[in-house]
Amino acid sequence: MVDIIDFEVREKAKLEQILQLASVGKTEESLDLYVEALESFAKYRLFFEGATELRYKDRGGRGDVDFSSSAPNLLLDLSSLLCKIYIGMDALENTRATAYIVEKNQLVIEALSQYKSGFDDADLARYENLVMTAKVINVSANSDIVSDLSTISPEKTDDAKLKLVRIALKTLSETKSCPINLESGGSGCFIATAAYMTESHPDLDTFRQFRDQILLKNSLGRIATSLYYRIGPFLATHIRNNHSLRQLVRDKLALLAKYLRQYIL
Repeated sequence: MVDIIDFEVREKAKLEQILQLASVGKTEESLDLYVEALESFAKYRLFFEGATELRYKDRGGRGDVDFSSSAPNLLLDLSSLLCKIYIGMDALENTRATAYIVEKNQLVIEALSQYKSGFDDADLARYENLVMTAKVINVSANSDIVSDLSTISPEKTDDAKLKLVRIALKTLSETKSCPINLESGGSGCFIATAAYMTESHPDLDTFRQFRDQILLKNSLGRIATSLYYRIGPFLATHIRNNHSLRQLVRDKLALLAKYLRQYIL
């Protein structure tokens, strides 16, 4: 128990130090620091949850710890970091990274809107500022770029900075505090992955094949794919957390995969 609490304290202190340095650095230097801060933030959230669960059990608690109340602060902090990283990427004219960050930040902002009614004055002001920033940076969104990235695992991203950002978002998506799935690990099959509870299944291979061989080969298919990548993470979150819905979706997807194999592919 002491070890993970120690990790939690150290990572929090490290995060605060990085953010302080980033706030006074030059653009490119600050970008590196904000990317590092996002990495540290993801690690801290993991340690925080682990330490909280151990404290809970040490006090005699039973069952799972509910981390839903910490979701708003996680999302506020995450959006703030993404906006800072966007500024640095935009200054370097890294259109691939900026398009990705815009897309992910929009998902965060949309998720935050569900908690708006419970914000105090400070959090409400912060939220409204982030919404305004999101509106400004959304003009650079390029859904085709994001769709292409969704087929590549975060670890195999060739852009070094973007790779670190994607891995951090994948880590955050795996925490219990994060209510949305920001990274699927590169399969792009958000809903199917949630329904099957795995990224390795013949049906998922069928869906990927359909996407790559059919959908991405024509303009309407690319539009449909881009739309899916916008709404897929939200739907996947609800499916993953609801056993009955997950089973229903899996049954329907199994029929769809069978049809695709027999008549389309």
